[in-house]
Amino acid sequence: MDSNSNSKSKCAGCPNIIKSREYLKCAYCGLCYDLLCANVSAQRFELMNRDNKKSCKCHGCRNKQSKSDNTNTPVRTQHINIVSEISNAHENVEDNHDHNNVTMRTAQKFIIDDLDSETMLNIKNLRKIIEEEITDALKLVIQVQVSEQLEIIKQQITTFHESMTFFNEKFEEMKRNLAEKSIIIKKS
Repeated sequence: MDSNSNSKSKCAGCPNIIKSREYLKCAYCGLCYDLLCANVSAQRFELMNRDNKKSCKCHGCRNKQSKSDNTNTPVRTQHINIVSEISNAHENVEDNHDHNNVTMRTAQKFIIDDLDSETMLNIKNLRKIIEEEITDALKLVIQVQVSEQLEIIKQQITTFHESMTFFNEKFEEMKRNLAEKSIIIKKS
């Protein structure tokens, strides 16, 4: 779909007139669609390069394209003939009816075939930047958490050391008292 054709054309998906340059033109049927009917955000439209805009297809043209190879499908000629006869009879009946009660189809939506390689590179670069930022943030959070835990452990070790020093002093004091008492007992 090309976005560089007429500047004031009617949207094929809705009754609005396209006034801005933000519209897409189907590369196959040539119909113009505003971004809302094309199901393309303004942001995505800005990211599209000229080739992407020129190669877009509306849903109608996309649905006309065959989906796969039907060579393995068995041929059923009787069924095809019956179906074609029924559809011909149905068309003849419809031609005789009043066409005032016709339901219009909803607007065709666009599907952008492929993002160009530059956009994919930008997406990969963005993904890499996000991964690096998350990794850096996680490293910082882990470092802060480990530092806090190490500080708590350090305080506990200091408290334990003070307690051991206190008990060691009391033990030495008791040892001296015991030695003094032993000397007094031996003298007596």
